[in-house]
Amino acid sequence: AEYMGTDEPTAQVLKCAIFDMSTVQHFARIVSRFCKCDDTCDRAWTSCLFKSVGGCLASLHICLWLFCYYTCFFKMIPEQFSVPWLQLMDAIMLVGVFATVYNILSCWSYTNEPPKNWRPSSERDDGGFCSSCGFERPARAHHCSACNRCVMKKDHHCFWLNTCIGFYNYKFFVSFLFWTYLNAFVFVLLTIHPVIRIFQGFYYEATQFPFAAIGTCLIGLITLFCIFFFWLYHLWLVDRNLTSFEHQFGVTYSWFKSELNACSQSCEHGENPFNVGRARNWQQVFGRGIWGMVFPFLAPIQGDGCYFDTAHESKV
Repeated sequence: AEYMGTDEPTAQVLKCAIFDMSTVQHFARIVSRFCKCDDTCDRAWTSCLFKSVGGCLASLHICLWLFCYYTCFFKMIPEQFSVPWLQLMDAIMLVGVFATVYNILSCWSYTNEPPKNWRPSSERDDGGFCSSCGFERPARAHHCSACNRCVMKKDHHCFWLNTCIGFYNYKFFVSFLFWTYLNAFVFVLLTIHPVIRIFQGFYYEATQFPFAAIGTCLIGLITLFCIFFFWLYHLWLVDRNLTSFEHQFGVTYSWFKSELNACSQSCEHGENPFNVGRARNWQQVFGRGIWGMVFPFLAPIQGDGCYFDTAHESKV
């Protein structure tokens, strides 16, 4: 089916009211169609727009977080340092700074791209031929329009980090969500009392930096609300050994369809061939230790991203 309608390009652009990946890709195809570009130029437009928007959001995210750290470290804590529990908050925030920076750099350092010379050893390993990249890809690998490459065990493309989340950097992403939520919780704890005093009428008696306190508290509350449910969702995905992509579009490999009845009879994990049990699902992402999610560098990455155990194999 034709992706674009017969409307004028301007009308098509105005329909892009909600910002998501499909909207950016839609806009890129409108531009490439309007400029009479071929498929290669279409993919280049899409990747360029993804990277541009992602770079802006990543920069905004870092600037907002630096503002919150600056407010709490250099403004709020010195004013209230006589309170004993603030020293604990200070320590948590210091660890959170280094953990957040480490997880962001780790997410950026992995491309999750399959080996160029990779060939499937069996039908179970075959994820199909990628027409955009021009080579075979492993199972659970999918093409990313933003990065313009295939990504092993692709979960999603994160605009706020401007990178694709896949096999190698997924545990760092989940750890990043955890530390982001914990830091936001500390931001709210440090600023909520001065903000309440401000709205009670004690404007300059509450703090010498009222606008910074209100801004930090607001950012922290929004982050707490958004990140908490997003983090729980990814913990649920880890528990089921699913990715966001698989949860949204399903697992549709031909070999899985042919073995679905046998898999359902031999295991109790539902219609997901990669669900090998809760303990092994968590170990595949965070390793064998209990601290893999909090400090992901303590647990090495298991596997190569090209082959995954299935529930049917684990029961045979």
